[in-house]
Amino acid sequence: MLTINPVINSSYYNKNKAFAENKQTFTGRLPDRVFSEIRDIPKLGCAFCECDMLTNEQVKVFLKSFVASAKNALNNKALEPFVNTEAYNIVKELSGKYPGKSVHEVLSIPENTQKIKKLTPHQQLDVTRIALASDKVSVKAPKVMQKLDKYFENFSDETKQVINLMEIYSIKYPQNTFAEIFNKPEIVKYHSKLYELYINQNSLQKRNIFKQLRDLSPELSAKDIRALQNTNSNVLSILNNEYCKPHIKKLLVEDMYKNFASQSSNKDIEPKIMNIIKELPYSVSPEDKFVNDCVKNKSTDIDIISQIVKELQATWEHAKAKSNGGSNSIDNLLVLCSKCNAERANLPYPFLMRIHPNIKENVQKQINKIISYLIHGKLKGHEDYPIGIKKTMLTETNNMINLDISKYLKIREVRAAKQLEKAQAALLGDEIKCNNAGAEIAEIDSKLDELMSQLRKLKKQRHIIEKHFEESTASKEANEIDVKKSSELLDKMKQLIENDEFINKIFKS
Repeated sequence: MLTINPVINSSYYNKNKAFAENKQTFTGRLPDRVFSEIRDIPKLGCAFCECDMLTNEQVKVFLKSFVASAKNALNNKALEPFVNTEAYNIVKELSGKYPGKSVHEVLSIPENTQKIKKLTPHQQLDVTRIALASDKVSVKAPKVMQKLDKYFENFSDETKQVINLMEIYSIKYPQNTFAEIFNKPEIVKYHSKLYELYINQNSLQKRNIFKQLRDLSPELSAKDIRALQNTNSNVLSILNNEYCKPHIKKLLVEDMYKNFASQSSNKDIEPKIMNIIKELPYSVSPEDKFVNDCVKNKSTDIDIISQIVKELQATWEHAKAKSNGGSNSIDNLLVLCSKCNAERANLPYPFLMRIHPNIKENVQKQINKIISYLIHGKLKGHEDYPIGIKKTMLTETNNMINLDISKYLKIREVRAAKQLEKAQAALLGDEIKCNNAGAEIAEIDSKLDELMSQLRKLKKQRHIIEKHFEESTASKEANEIDVKKSSELLDKMKQLIENDEFINKIFKS
């Protein structure tokens, strides 16, 4: 069989050893930023494996750091479709002044942005396509390995095998990117044949083992034979599940056969079965599969790196699996790295604790850090999370994981007492203010009553005066009428006197 022996330089392993030895629990200074999302907390340890996880933003920034400089990107095969375009020459000319920057960074420079705006719509479209294609080109393989180096111990065993293979290729092809390396004809042919060989060998090995299991039939009752056939069928489904990790498959398969043996009428059958299945193949060379999948899916450099890096990303894990009716409520969520999240699937916690015996301690460490952020006001909107997740974990682990949040509850109790004291003090202050205001109101009411009494007196006097005025007015009008009548009578008498001769003579004599 074709094989590849991993060849990793000593400095590569020494660095990772130092990383593992220097890993410490959370004790540092809290950041100035206030978070509203638990997964955004920096250096939050996975609740299963305890490895520090990368936030979504950190993953984006980390992947961006792998993007090649404009000079290297434009010379990559991925840009060949644009080489004869005018837009390519323009981008190459602009990039010549900034050899260390990526194409995207070069085009983001204000003066270059203005130049691009003056191009024709078709040329602008080509420039955009060139920039997008350049973003998919990474730095050369050795630099990629340097960046992945410090996280090596955090990856799954399968990914470590892939990284070991990539290390070998980075040494053999230092001037190429990984997309270029994986697509070399000799590499494609080699891994394709090797992968096919592993598949055929595994298939043959499985057939041979299942045949040995069937050959146990003479030792079993008819009922046991049917039960063994069902067990074999279920085991085959697990073996063919490409999403189930090899070590998980192994435990599940062993449990199935042990369960069958425990219910069999033949009490001597278990050691025979366990001896047969120990040769079962649980994986197909992960590094060969990885290379073949990258070639098949036409993965770019950044796609290849992203598949690896995203194992470190912080993700939500449903403590009660959604497939079992678990909700998306925050009280049902833990934070796991993508690697452990994929491993968990919908497996029960008692089973998982056989794989990760430190789950209880690691979940507690994660909650402790979250509580620290809550206490110092660095995490908002999740004040009840420790209480909710404690209840969920008790239920989902059959009381095996009982999180200690007593200090947090005590702090909340103290805070509540202080808030109550503050509220009571405010209430007492309000009562004093209320009493003072009441006294002022009573004094004002007294003055108001006095004023109202005076107002009533004035109204009464006004009423009398108005009555006198009305009487005087009526008397005046009557007198005016009498005067008018007397004047009119006097005028008439004067006329009569003037017109009567006899009277005139009498007055004259």
